[in-house]
Amino acid sequence: LQLKLVTNRKFMMNNVHEPIQNYLVMFRQERMIDYKGPIKNVKLKRGIKLVACGILKFQATVLLYHDANTHVELWIEYMTVQSASKRKISDSVGYCLEIFCKDFRKTEFVFTDEASCNLAMTHVETLSLPDSIESLDAFHVHPVIENMSVDGWTIFDIEDEFKRMGICPTYSSKLFVPAYSSDEVICGSAKFRSKGRLPVLSYRSSTNKCCICRSSQPYSGMQSKRSDEDELLIQAIHRCNPVGKELIIVDTRPKVNAIANKAAGKGFENMEGYSNCRLIFHGIQNIHVMRDSLNSLLKVCLAASISPEKYIRGINESGWLKHIQSVLQTSLNIADYINRGHNVLVHCSDGWDRTAQTCSLSSLMLDPFYRTIRGYIVLIEKEWLSFGHKFTDRHGFIKASSKEMSPIFLQFLECTWHLLQQYPLAFEFNAKFLITVHDCLHSCKFGTFLGNCDKERKFADVCSRTRSAWTYIYSRVDDFHNFFYEPEESSIFLRPDLSPQCFQLWKEMYCRWDSECLPKQAFEDARQHIRMQLVRSWKRLKAAKEHLKILRAGSEASHIAIPSASSELSIDFANPVYACANALTKQLFTVVCISVSLSTEKSVGAMVKESVD
Repeated sequence: LQLKLVTNRKFMMNNVHEPIQNYLVMFRQERMIDYKGPIKNVKLKRGIKLVACGILKFQATVLLYHDANTHVELWIEYMTVQSASKRKISDSVGYCLEIFCKDFRKTEFVFTDEASCNLAMTHVETLSLPDSIESLDAFHVHPVIENMSVDGWTIFDIEDEFKRMGICPTYSSKLFVPAYSSDEVICGSAKFRSKGRLPVLSYRSSTNKCCICRSSQPYSGMQSKRSDEDELLIQAIHRCNPVGKELIIVDTRPKVNAIANKAAGKGFENMEGYSNCRLIFHGIQNIHVMRDSLNSLLKVCLAASISPEKYIRGINESGWLKHIQSVLQTSLNIADYINRGHNVLVHCSDGWDRTAQTCSLSSLMLDPFYRTIRGYIVLIEKEWLSFGHKFTDRHGFIKASSKEMSPIFLQFLECTWHLLQQYPLAFEFNAKFLITVHDCLHSCKFGTFLGNCDKERKFADVCSRTRSAWTYIYSRVDDFHNFFYEPEESSIFLRPDLSPQCFQLWKEMYCRWDSECLPKQAFEDARQHIRMQLVRSWKRLKAAKEHLKILRAGSEASHIAIPSASSELSIDFANPVYACANALTKQLFTVVCISVSLSTEKSVGAMVKESVD
């Protein structure tokens, strides 16, 4: 998966996203087989400079470049390659092969003749787009994962998840619909919805029992057709509302797009047949607009040399952050509808892109469980995998799927990152966790994300033939813990500020290959979080001190000895009061020590004294 820099013929991992590197090296050791003969006298281009001249080898799963003189080696996993293109530099220099990867790296090789460049490009294009899912590495090599404490295939169970929401599995183990909907109504509704994706339960609030349901667009067409069964099922969903408020139908598309779908026999609901319902359109664009927007963004981020004015203008003109804002705004509206006591039905065109984004993000805003590591995995399994997001098509794993590529899941990860920036205490995981999920997806080393739906994954028997990405993540779960996580803060409803000034480029994702190491969290941001932790710990200690005074006063009245703070005697920490004070003191001292490690402006003693005072 990763692009490697090797010095002195020894692997140096300092420029690689560390969590997944060891697993990939094990893959390479298993599959170091030459696929095609090497091409000699290939130059490596970085920016405007030629930094090496060596041999390019095409092995079973990796493209290997080696220069014996400078001891530079590069590894490019074929499955991370998104595109390869060539251009002529000059008659004297030759032809350049530009390889752009799905993890936002760009590598350029220079060949002396056009035939060698064409040969290399053909090999890269052939090896990066296998004919079938079962040609991917996930089905062929299974290195042992160290510290494997969790079987990733067992983390998610749809019945357990809906039981957690207070839903009893009365219909089936996979789809949840109102218990009093007949089979005829359900089948009739499925026939009236695109791809047979009928309205089913996505999330149920544990506080007010309101529900988010999801589906695809109806077959209404230019004649605004109706379906008695679909209308009955929607009314059954409305009846599930404990307070009887109107059902909100959220069409995540711009209205003009929804109207255009009527020409294809689809469209949106004819509201004459849906009583106690209200239809609201939103402005999330389709997969093609999102793909073009990301390409424009990356063109700016990966430019070899660009002025600040062009850089800022390029990011703005790409529209990427505007699309992120649109997805978050729609998700926040859905969460607000739930908080106001409405049931919500969400759909887009086929119900597997924008619907997955908004249902999962609104659930993330509403339910603190999904802000834990395990909960976020369950959220992905439920909203993206079990409900059939087309991972193979959207990420171009095989030849037939490359035309429908779009960064839908990447947008979901980035929206989560923006929430994490605004609510740093509410998430158990950090940004490194999100980047690792992204890299596991594109590595094709795990069966978790292969296929377009559960049916394809079961047909390929991925559970027994491949590793789960979650198994790998849990083997390194300590790397993904957010130190600033506060379970009490996590219980709040997340209402992000969606003002334009609150959005920024995710440099850790898109610009992480600009230097030899990943960008770290901004120093001032880290210090601010430390201050927040110190203030919270100080308030807790103050409250504990006041509580001790009250207990001491009561004990003196009852002639019970309570030691003072200066008493030199062993304290019984089984006493809940002392246990509480001891835990708070340890927490405070941990925060102080970490703040000292992040800041050299004050000595350890000064920081401790200031915090305790």
